[in-house]
Amino acid sequence: MAGFQHDLPIVVYACVEELYRTGASTQEKVICALLFIQTFFAGMTVPGLFRTPPDRKRHNELIDLFDTGPSFGRNLSLATESTPDICALLRSYIDRLPSPIWHESLFDAMWILCVLPSKQCESLLVQESEHEVNVNARERKKTKQTRPTSLIFFKKTVPDAKPTGDMHRTRSSSLNTNFSSSTLGPTASPEDGLSRERLQLAVSRILFRLLPRTNLALLAYLCAFFTQLPLSPQNQLGIEDVARLFAAPLFLGKPHSGVGEVRHGTATGATWAVRKEEACTMMVWILRRWAHISDGLFELDRSNDADGCGSVVEDTVAQDDCASATSSDSESVYSLLSMYAWPEADIRAHDETDTLLDAHDLNSNGQSISASVLTADMRPPPAQKSALVQQMESASSCMHPDVDFLTWKRVVEKDIDELRNALVDVRARLDQKTSPAT
Repeated sequence: MAGFQHDLPIVVYACVEELYRTGASTQEKVICALLFIQTFFAGMTVPGLFRTPPDRKRHNELIDLFDTGPSFGRNLSLATESTPDICALLRSYIDRLPSPIWHESLFDAMWILCVLPSKQCESLLVQESEHEVNVNARERKKTKQTRPTSLIFFKKTVPDAKPTGDMHRTRSSSLNTNFSSSTLGPTASPEDGLSRERLQLAVSRILFRLLPRTNLALLAYLCAFFTQLPLSPQNQLGIEDVARLFAAPLFLGKPHSGVGEVRHGTATGATWAVRKEEACTMMVWILRRWAHISDGLFELDRSNDADGCGSVVEDTVAQDDCASATSSDSESVYSLLSMYAWPEADIRAHDETDTLLDAHDLNSNGQSISASVLTADMRPPPAQKSALVQQMESASSCMHPDVDFLTWKRVVEKDIDELRNALVDVRARLDQKTSPAT
């Protein structure tokens, strides 16, 4: 992905690539260009995708094949398997993950800084739309009452008689409506909305990069796949349906018996059921914006993350210790010097890797349903490295690995603080504009 080398579980790679590939062999036989998408994604254009029950016996056999070493299904082809069996195999792997791919320490950050502002903005737009519909209905009703009848009545004119009523038609109240009370007044400007959206996308991209690199690669691979499912109407599977199927195991995890509400509870008293709904909303938000989030996700272009927010990477960083973002910072993207352009020693080591990810343990604790790792050496040429990467690589020879890691971590936290402050400022200005005039 993105021209870089990634580690993926064999079972996930086999299932996804087979669903991608199913119609590729018949693509040359298709003459009509309008059927291109349908044929290329034929494996993903099946009614009831991920909801049709598989052959239970064959499903268990496939699990055993991918759970048996030393190859763990590396040479197994799914070309002859049915689509329901492949979908069930992939879903079983995801459902049996012992912990979510999205780290629990980043859940609240993604929800509060990215998803919740968009949800509040959408609620505000819905309220304004409903208010506008109600106002228009009242105006139509009032106009209908004051509209003159089509019948013309004649009456005898009485001399010196005073007029009994207004001789003119009542002007529509919509023309007398104060501009400040209309829907055009207190709403936020399009510029504020775009600025807020850019900030949220930049924050979400940084939060993705704080994940351990194996988690990031797997989650990015699955998100790219899930965004393709709703493209075919035959699937009868929307983004919301995909989120209901996979949001909990990917972003929240499973509740432990007796302590589920305590573990997943927050200061506001949210239970696991509420958090599950939040996870679904979060996954929908991510999938709808995945094209923008994934743009530059694996690159070290700092200006791409800033999105015009004025974030600048300083040459010197303070050497004081700071708190860990995740439980395995040594595996995060920023612990690598050149963002997935691994050194030669690491590439040779990964070429000989047998097992890094496990279907029951993403950190390879040796439990059941294990899966090996597929690696593809797709390193970018040295000319694609930015000036910052070259500067850090030239200085890495005289730096201790721990010092280099702390430097990257402080840069990330500094950017997060700047983006958070900018987001708070935009939100305050938006609240001032949307507050009713006193």
